[in-house]
Amino acid sequence: MTRSPSRDRPRGQTSLDFAIGISVFLLVIVFVFSFVPGTLQPFVVTGTEHPVVADRVGDRLAQGQLGHPDEPFVLDSDCAVEFFNESRYDAGLGSPGDCRYDGTELHERVGVTDRTNLNITLEGNTTAGVAGSTTLCWDRGPPTPTPAQVGSGNCGGSDDVRLAVGSPPPTANDVTVTARRVVSLAGEDVTMKVVVW
Repeated sequence: MTRSPSRDRPRGQTSLDFAIGISVFLLVIVFVFSFVPGTLQPFVVTGTEHPVVADRVGDRLAQGQLGHPDEPFVLDSDCAVEFFNESRYDAGLGSPGDCRYDGTELHERVGVTDRTNLNITLEGNTTAGVAGSTTLCWDRGPPTPTPAQVGSGNCGGSDDVRLAVGSPPPTANDVTVTARRVVSLAGEDVTMKVVVW
């Protein structure tokens, strides 16, 4: 049996084979370093717990604290209005007895630490003729108490309550996290916005 002369000679690697192999290897490395941090991004939020706090506060308020757990996202008008009524807490009256929150300070009522800055606002478009979604107030005037938009002319009475509580959110380059929940207040669909920073 005769062997072919080409099988006896060892085959060497050519420069072209080496260049293609290294190019493919480098492309894979670049892809891995650019893709993997993006997949981990939602779980690495600069060491803060703000997204979790905003979602937790929004869920707790919308699904039970300002209403009843049997009817999530439907706010009890009395409990919701008194939650936002800062003059009640300034007078030292505390939370109403039949509502599902307690405490005179906002952080106590929502169950976060006093180092957490937050703002909770109800927004909507409930007044005919007023464009856009704006902060709401609780108009206690006749014929019946209803939510109305701030700036609509229906807010401003001495017993009306602006449905926003907490420090104003920063407008500079500070990082804020916002959670929104659509809820029903006195039969109106409104948006509850929780901002944490």
